[in-house]
Amino acid sequence: MTLKPVFFALFATALAACGEPPVQRALVVDGTRTPTFEADRQHCSKLAMSYDGKTARDEALTGAAIGGLLGLATGSTDSALIGAGLGGAIGGVEGNATLNDTQRDLLVRCMQNRGHNVLG
Repeated sequence: MTLKPVFFALFATALAACGEPPVQRALVVDGTRTPTFEADRQHCSKLAMSYDGKTARDEALTGAAIGGLLGLATGSTDSALIGAGLGGAIGGVEGNATLNDTQRDLLVRCMQNRGHNVLG
């Protein structure tokens, strides 16, 4: 069995996780920005980034377990290892995306609670 497709899939999955974190993207504001906007943004960004939620790790472990079980169902140890690897990688990427969304939501809500008209 050749492992090239597996390595390609893992590389493609990892590449999909690359990019600018949503917390660092510009905020959409309705109206003018107040003089305290940038200081509040820095504080809220730090607060949002401190939230980890262990989402990516949990999703990766779940994906690895499911992938391993599905691979084992085929009756092959190699398939179980490949399934666990792919499931873990895909689960990790999905968990990271969920974490990024949660952190962005925390940033927006923090800015809104400080009186800024942030839409997203």
